[in-house]
Amino acid sequence: MTYISRLAIFDILGIQNITALRPRLIHAFVQNVLVAAVCTWSAKSGISLGFFIGLLGCSACVLVQLFFPGLMAIRMGYVKVGWALLVLSALQFVVGMFVTISAQLCLLGDVSTSFCDRLGAPSPAGAGSAADLGVR
Repeated sequence: MTYISRLAIFDILGIQNITALRPRLIHAFVQNVLVAAVCTWSAKSGISLGFFIGLLGCSACVLVQLFFPGLMAIRMGYVKVGWALLVLSALQFVVGMFVTISAQLCLLGDVSTSFCDRLGAPSPAGAGSAADLGVR
């Protein structure tokens, strides 16, 4: 899809040399195959999609919402605000990763139930049930 979009843009702009895009097509194909492989492995191993979304939220979203604005604030001269955002982003990243990975380990039954109970994560016996998720 991205390749077709680029072709359309190049056609509108009148750019004729599109031979440089061929490696990008190969890259897009390899990326799609890898995504499909990870999704298949995830489904077979019992790891939920929510785990990957949690990892994405802990990494990419913290970068975009806190880390990069902190760097920009430092560069603009707001050093204290910038460092506060950087420290907050590091704290958010560490706590988010801990909770995300711990919740997944609790779902898989790899850690003690007392740890999972204190964390508030669902146990493997009732994993995914409406009672554990608080759904009525």
